[in-house]
Amino acid sequence: MYEKICVRCKKKINDRTRICPFCNMPNKIAPTKSTAFCPKCKVELEAKPYRKSELYVCPSCRGMWLDTLEFEHLTSQKDVYGDESLETTYVSGAPNGGGSLYVCVRCENLMNRINFKSISGVLIDVCSDHGVWLDEGELTRLRTFIASGGLDKAQDREILASKNSIERLATRVDNVEFMQKALHRWSLKRIILSGGDILGGGKGGAGLL
Repeated sequence: MYEKICVRCKKKINDRTRICPFCNMPNKIAPTKSTAFCPKCKVELEAKPYRKSELYVCPSCRGMWLDTLEFEHLTSQKDVYGDESLETTYVSGAPNGGGSLYVCVRCENLMNRINFKSISGVLIDVCSDHGVWLDEGELTRLRTFIASGGLDKAQDREILASKNSIERLATRVDNVEFMQKALHRWSLKRIILSGGDILGGGKGGAGLL
């Protein structure tokens, strides 16, 4: 068994497990790039301190890279609610962005583009192993979305979607039960009206067997 240190709780874990059993931190694939370059402009990113975190900012397009822990911290309600500079009114609008997908600045694998929390309208590029790429201004938009109660709204939407799924499943189950009962009653009715001949081929009947 090979061991590694969890990046969050610093405890030893099996390097083959995908989730730390102590803190639920995903076990990340080791970075392959020692120097971070902008996935758009191909220039070296500059490290910038921001609210007890470190961002890697492109000097050309002003996009930025956030490692996973930094992104989790800067999009947490605890940090956002303590930032008095943020507006508390947010209008999501239609998601902007498209075109080619970017590669991760740590491993150069293609990232996934998602709408943050499904309702924010901010498309972010995510490497599940290493972090997130944000275009200029998107970090402020994300934090404003959270400051306006966006995480609670997203959670409410997930709960409603789950409730609707359960109700649809329950309806399908009810329909199946109804059909089973209907078929059972229909078969019983046939047996009664046939005087039992349908199964055993009794009086004058050919039967099924």
